[in-house]
Amino acid sequence: EDSYSGKTHDLNGYLYAYEGSRVLTQQYPYYEGSDDGAMEKKNKIAHGYAYQTKWDGFVIQNGRTQIKHNRDGAAGVALRYNGVIENCVVKNNINKGNDWMRGAGVFCNDGTIINCQITNNELYATGNPSAGGAYGGGIYMRSGVTYNSCITNNEVYRLVDGTKTSDWYALSGAAVYFENGMFFNNTIYGNASYAPISTGGFFSNGKLRIYNTIIYGNDHKNSKGDIRVAADKNNAVETFIDHCLMEN
Repeated sequence: EDSYSGKTHDLNGYLYAYEGSRVLTQQYPYYEGSDDGAMEKKNKIAHGYAYQTKWDGFVIQNGRTQIKHNRDGAAGVALRYNGVIENCVVKNNINKGNDWMRGAGVFCNDGTIINCQITNNELYATGNPSAGGAYGGGIYMRSGVTYNSCITNNEVYRLVDGTKTSDWYALSGAAVYFENGMFFNNTIYGNASYAPISTGGFFSNGKLRIYNTIIYGNDHKNSKGDIRVAADKNNAVETFIDHCLMEN
C-alpha cells in the first residue's frame, strides 16, 4: 500500500499465481504516485535495490505465474533498478491470464541483462479477443539495457478453445516489447507473434536504441515485418535502429 493514494498494488502477482506456486521477487517494488495514471507515466520506484545486485551463471526455468498487471510481470525474472543478470539462461517460463500481461521470461524495469540466453518462454491470454492483450514473450523492457544476449523461440498468443492466434498488435513482442531502453549486440531468432519486436503507443514515452543486432528467422504472423514502431498523440518513443542485420 502506498502512502500517496492508500491503494494496494499487487505487483508480485500473488492474487493471480497458480495454487502452490512460488512467486520470487524483489521486496517492495512499489511505485510512487497519486493515481494509477500518474504512477504509470512517472515510473518512479519507491524501493529499488540500494546496491547493485547481480545474478551470474544461473539457469532460471519452468516458472509459472498469472500476473495481470501493467507494471510488473514475468514468470522468470522481475528485474529492477540496480538489478543485473549476467551469463544466465532464462527458459521455459509461462505467464498466462485473461489479459494485460507483461513479459514471460523477463520483466525489466531499469535493470541490466548481459550475455544471457532467453528462450522458449510463452506469454498468452485466454480472455475475450476484445480484451487487453499480452506483450513481451522473451523480455518486456520498461526501461534498462540488454546486450550480448540471444532472444530465441519465444511466443506471444491468445489461446481460445485450444487454438493459438497472434494476429494483431495487442499480442506482440514475442522477442521483446520495448517502452524505452538500450539494446545492442544481440541476436533475435525464431520468435513467433505479431511484430516480434514491438514498441511505441500505449506506455512508451522515452527513447529506444537498437544497435548491432541480428534479427532473422522470426514468424511475424500478420504484421508487415519483424519490427513495429507505433505512436499516438499522447505517447511517442524516439526509436533509433542502426547497424543491424534484418531479414524482414
